[in-house]
Formats: sequence, structure tokens, C-alpha cells
Amino acid sequence: MRVTLEIDDALLPSVEQYLSTQVQAVNDEVTKAQRLVRNFESPEHWIQMQVGQLLHQVLMQYPTDDVRAHLKASNELQDKIKDMARPKQVKG
Repeated sequence: MRVTLEIDDALLPSVEQYLSTQVQAVNDEVTKAQRLVRNFESPEHWIQMQVGQLLHQVLMQYPTDDVRAHLKASNELQDKIKDMARPKQVKG
């Protein structure tokens, strides 16, 4: 499926202003100095991420057979890790 969206150019300054506040602090690997980086590269990137989150929620509620298989495998791995981390009772 291909979807084309058109957003009025008059709204772009508001979107850009909002996106300029969406930052996170990261540590530079070399200098170890903290700096702020934008969470989204562009308005298009922000829209893609928002649609992706929406579709993720839908898939979690109504998973396809393929997604269901991945979720099942993931749950089994999580259960195995929990079992490995659980203390064992030692008798003796």
C-alpha cells in the first residue's frame, strides 16, 4: 500500500518548532561531553515514526500469523531468561 500525504506548507513552521523541542542528551564517544541531538531528522521522519507507532499498536492487538510467531518465540526466550535468573533452592 502506498499513501501520499499533503500537509499545508503554512503548518510547517509549527511542526519545525515542535520538533526543535524533541531532543535527547547523548555523550560524545570521544570527548565524553554531553550534547543535545534532535530525535527526528525532519517532519517526514517524525510522521513516519508516528505512523509506525500506530501500526505497532495495531499489530500488537491484531497480530498477523508471522508477527504472532515472532511474539511467541520472544515470549519463550523471555521465559527462559527469567528461569535462568531465578534462584534455585539448594537442599542439603
